[in-house]
Amino acid sequence: MKITRKLTNIHIWLALLNVVSLIFILQIVFEVIPVWECDYTDEKIDRINSFVLDLSIGVITSTFFYYLLVYYGEWKRSKGIRRLNQWRLNTMAANMQIVIGYYVNKYNIQCKDSKFLTAEPEAFKQIGNLTRDKIEYWYRWANSDSAMNVCGSSERGFVCNYIDMVKHHADSIMESTVFSLEETELMDLVSRIDRCELVKHIVMLNRNPKLDVYLGDYGHALMLFYQYYCELSSYVFMDDIIPKESGCKLGVAFVYP
Repeated sequence: MKITRKLTNIHIWLALLNVVSLIFILQIVFEVIPVWECDYTDEKIDRINSFVLDLSIGVITSTFFYYLLVYYGEWKRSKGIRRLNQWRLNTMAANMQIVIGYYVNKYNIQCKDSKFLTAEPEAFKQIGNLTRDKIEYWYRWANSDSAMNVCGSSERGFVCNYIDMVKHHADSIMESTVFSLEETELMDLVSRIDRCELVKHIVMLNRNPKLDVYLGDYGHALMLFYQYYCELSSYVFMDDIIPKESGCKLGVAFVYP
């Protein structure tokens, strides 16, 4: 990245200036380094030495306070933002995983893992349009004892809720300058998820509750959404989802109309 390279060059120049300043201080104050002879008067030499000494001390002092107040403060702030953005990425991927897990379970799509990363993308093309039919579905995260119960929700309400959260977190990440400058490939992926056909159409459905039909090829949109999810998996931490586990403890139902 050009900006990262610029920052690196600034640190190199600061380091060189401080080394030169330290050499002048050692030479003028402690006479550690042999001096060179010149035909200037003693008064002129004293003035030059005093000026160089003040300048050298100023460079070292300024650099110290720059790293203490500016660089460290900015590094700490960036670290906090990166931690928050990583949480947003993890949450966005989890919401995508919930939607994908629902369709993997409903259409018996062959998948060898509980993160749903080994399904055949083409299998999602069989999925028909989004409906208002009531669903009987629950899922449990592998690290939790109780299941998330969404029984009684409409399929549209369930899917729209989680896609809306994907959109929310994608927008928040894209507003972050920390990731924008340092993770161009990741930001490009988040942008593609944010602008993908499925997300755009779900946003439109959320804005138009009376619109009953998904306008577009729903199966194809889900296939692209799944492919982006698989790409995102390399940037996040994900837990396994166990859909419709028999005998598991069901929590209070969250009904999405």
